[in-house]
Amino acid sequence: MAPGRALHSRWLGRVFNIERRATPSEVPLYLCPAFRSLSTEHATLRRSYRAKTSPVRVRRLHTETVASVNVEPLALNNQPTKTLPLQCHGCGALSQTTVPDEAGYYDVSRKAVKRYLGLMQETDEEKPQETDQIVQQALQSVDVEALERQGINLKALLPEREPVVKAAPAVEKPPLCDRCHTLIHHASGNSIYHPSIESLRDTIDESPYKHNHVYHVLDAADFPMSLLSKLHGLLDVTLRTQNRRSKSVKYQHGRRIEMSFIISRSDLLAPQKAQVDSLMPYLKETLREALGRVGGRVRLGNVHCVSAKRGWWTKDLKEEIWKRGGTTASPIRVPFGSGRGELIDLPGLARSDLEYHITPSQRSSLIMKARVLPEQQVLKPGQSLLLGGFLRLTPRNTAAAGDDELVFLAYAFTPLDAHTTATDKAVAVQTQAPDAPHVENIALPGTGAKIRHAGAFQLRYDVTKARTGPLTRKEAVGLKVDQLPYRVLGLDILVEGCGWVEVVVQVRTRQLFPSGGDGGWGDGNMQTLDLRPEPVNVEKRRSREEEERGVEARWPVIDVYSPEGAFIGYRSPMNAWMLNKPKRDTRARPRKSMKGAKKREKRERRAREAADV
Repeated sequence: MAPGRALHSRWLGRVFNIERRATPSEVPLYLCPAFRSLSTEHATLRRSYRAKTSPVRVRRLHTETVASVNVEPLALNNQPTKTLPLQCHGCGALSQTTVPDEAGYYDVSRKAVKRYLGLMQETDEEKPQETDQIVQQALQSVDVEALERQGINLKALLPEREPVVKAAPAVEKPPLCDRCHTLIHHASGNSIYHPSIESLRDTIDESPYKHNHVYHVLDAADFPMSLLSKLHGLLDVTLRTQNRRSKSVKYQHGRRIEMSFIISRSDLLAPQKAQVDSLMPYLKETLREALGRVGGRVRLGNVHCVSAKRGWWTKDLKEEIWKRGGTTASPIRVPFGSGRGELIDLPGLARSDLEYHITPSQRSSLIMKARVLPEQQVLKPGQSLLLGGFLRLTPRNTAAAGDDELVFLAYAFTPLDAHTTATDKAVAVQTQAPDAPHVENIALPGTGAKIRHAGAFQLRYDVTKARTGPLTRKEAVGLKVDQLPYRVLGLDILVEGCGWVEVVVQVRTRQLFPSGGDGGWGDGNMQTLDLRPEPVNVEKRRSREEEERGVEARWPVIDVYSPEGAFIGYRSPMNAWMLNKPKRDTRARPRKSMKGAKKREKRERRAREAADV
């Protein structure tokens, strides 16, 4: 074997972690159950390979016609001083140098990787500037000593440079893998393989600790669509019920597993921290509805909001969370030290496939990167709202017998461009018809044939009190909602992974409720003004009476169309427009008119003088 080839194999072995022994600080096997069987096979093969290795002599009976390439001595002398990290600290994927499209791949020719491995020697000496070189060449052709005796110092023309004080070398952090590097700096990357719930359960079950806590991270952009309502049952997590006799701590099979709900990116909901704090009761009730039958009897004191970007509620953890590279591809183990425990960052579960219906160049526009300040879209009869050209919201606001036409208001809290147009034109744009208007559609060609009806959503939530203003305010007029001749109904249409659209409509009470229903318009007489406070549980009693009478209101309906009829949900309205709408500039009191001021002042002065006389 040629000496150059032996050195190359030794160099590659050190870089690719060949014959690397496991250390106690590496990831334990219980984090990756699938590698347990592979580790024994790999150890057996490695031992057998070492036993059979022996020097081999080869006798060549031919001559080479092509001259052998001389290996550069610099490349042979540059030996790596470190090895690649076992895992990428950004995504947690195992380091590898074979598959470039997978997570954890390190390109050895990358500058950051070369610097970390010690294959790139950096010189701290400053290069001389071009002007300094020109002055040095000019001084060489002149007798400097003779001029100095005459009192001319040409060396003073050179700039004086202060001596560079070398700082202590900083601790070099391991580089990110190519996928995390591309995600951070170029906002692009390949998808990863998301684990199943069973694999996450196996990882948690193999934890050696007695006390375990699961943090279910939810996205505030489409809350609560990212909630797994049955996750606590699949992971054997016990949620404490509202019964006052329920135990605060429960052990199953000698272990304790608790769960908390973390709503991330909470800065997308409101501009100020105090406003997001005021939304906590709403977020808890929405989460309770999303949990289903279990949500009605459990305590939700374990719901928290975080915002790493604004530093809300994460003062101590902001820097650590923000510096994480990309999405988690494998479990990341962060020990607390002294054997007290550890934090395991598990990979996220697969969500929607909406991005596969979007052109690759526009997929980054699906992510809400900052809080959106939408414009108010007015949907009159015969109009629809387009989002990105591939999502359509069409209200049923045509006039029925004896009814008036309804006007819907929509506020798109999504990064997608909102466009209001006629319904027939909106259908042509969404289905990618040849004669469609020139409205941008970011969907892939052929997506128009996959458009389906995602659902007809009723605006059943009453937001009259929040949108009426001083009429229902206690410190102002203080009217009750039942005394108003109209109702304001709202609903939030959720787009999975993108955001939500707040839809509001005002309906006359006599149109909303049939004759004999609620609202005071059935008998034709308006209710008298009553400023007494409403009784306790009046809403529950009213809904119970309506159920007994069998009264069904004629709720306004809005239809939503999306690719394959998926990626759409709904929730009770958050009234985000009331928190995010632009403030009106309060006009100051106008300047007092000075017309006739001098004449008035003269008359007053003469009147005072006449009175004194």
